[in-house]
Amino acid sequence: MARSDELAELLADCYDDPGLFHEAILGRSPLHKKQEAIARSVQTTPITVVPAAHAVGKSWVAATIALHWITTRPGAKIVTTSVSNNQLVNVLWSAIKTAHRGAKIKLPGRTSEGSSIPQRLDLGPDWFAVGWSAKRSESFAGLHGEDVLVIVDEASGVDQAIFDAIESLGYTRLLVLGNPIRATGHFRTLYDQAVAGTPGYACHHLTAFDSPYAHLTDDEVRANGLPFGLTTKTWIDRVRVLFGEASLYWRTRVQALFPDEDHDQLIPSEWIDRAYLAKRAPGNSTRYLSIDISKGTGRDRTVLIVADDFGVLEVVAANTISLTEAANIVARASLKWGVAHDNIVYDAGGWAGSDFHRYLEAVGIVSATPYHGSAKGGHRFKNRRARSAWKLRRRLDPDRAVLIAPAPNPTGSVFPEISRQQLDKPPATSHVQPAFSIPPAVTGAHWSDLREELAELKYSHMESKIELEAKSDLMTRLGRSPDLADAMIMLASLWSD
Repeated sequence: MARSDELAELLADCYDDPGLFHEAILGRSPLHKKQEAIARSVQTTPITVVPAAHAVGKSWVAATIALHWITTRPGAKIVTTSVSNNQLVNVLWSAIKTAHRGAKIKLPGRTSEGSSIPQRLDLGPDWFAVGWSAKRSESFAGLHGEDVLVIVDEASGVDQAIFDAIESLGYTRLLVLGNPIRATGHFRTLYDQAVAGTPGYACHHLTAFDSPYAHLTDDEVRANGLPFGLTTKTWIDRVRVLFGEASLYWRTRVQALFPDEDHDQLIPSEWIDRAYLAKRAPGNSTRYLSIDISKGTGRDRTVLIVADDFGVLEVVAANTISLTEAANIVARASLKWGVAHDNIVYDAGGWAGSDFHRYLEAVGIVSATPYHGSAKGGHRFKNRRARSAWKLRRRLDPDRAVLIAPAPNPTGSVFPEISRQQLDKPPATSHVQPAFSIPPAVTGAHWSDLREELAELKYSHMESKIELEAKSDLMTRLGRSPDLADAMIMLASLWSD
């Protein structure tokens, strides 16, 4: 029998068996039970919804599903999309191209080169797979056919307009995958339909514990010569330590469950209360001063906070302080507490803050740091406000272990401050940080407002970055500006990571 006939016969056997296609034609190690269920669901069910945890092989199985569909159904079409060009090209289509080019039995078709959009796999006239990023709904117009499979990766971040355009395609099958990071949206709507048992819908969770490496530490993965890239026991343990099993991150990135709300409490109330009751640790350290500036009228307050590594030393807050008075208060407090001028930070936003440096210069302070919460926050945080708030969270964590001698980070984790710790080994090089004290003798009448503002801070993980809830939403809940919390966040911006 000719080789082409052998391939045709094998493809016929694989028509409704993606697992056989994955092993016999792609030449890959078997799909695990959950991946096999997802692949088979696409063969039998119009809409398959896959809420997935962090790095559990969803792109791997999506690549198999795509190649199985396009290869076994002459004239079929596949439309793929994702939240960004990077996710589409470097994750989903990288997996498709790698599987196609590395197949045990050479597959028909030719994939596009490079990272240009659209990504394509062409097998013949009107027989292709195409990849568009979810930016323009017009990109999805006019793609019709008898066997149309649509794959939406990282579906939480895909706009409703794109899903509306996808519905106009009259697809045969729809596969939506991604981290379930948003409480609302079309991904959540499809999920709710699936779990409600709506005919034509199926749901399969891919949790962190479904990863083939979930029972292995990083060291065991390395010792067995396995490729990195999938969730390990070490990563799961890090997330448990860093966020806790009650956190939004654990629910969405480990358990693969949709959140009830898009934001989670940044600083647990218990941590705030423990700081209020904490006895100040002995010793002295570098002192810092922050000032959040108001207009001097209404409910907005000008707030000054002085603190060091062990706790808050002074709080001044009033809604009647002029810019001149504020500058003089800063000068007196910096002298009283020995705060170096470059360890003073002030809110430089708005008409008052943008001109405050002139008032500071008038009292001899020329090297204070202007604070803009919207400034860049690095690769982990949406902006400087989120990064500074996360520093505050870490410092108020009463059980946080800090390293005495940081070791290299071999895992490439997005949480380097935790990933340097070998949590599966005795923490011989770490200790619990001293308690941070926010004593009643210092906060006085401002404690109630400070506690409420800190406890109301909320954060979320949108895509790969941590971001705080919009300040306007926080103000709506509080009925005032969170000036005390803002001053604490600004203070934390001066601390090292």
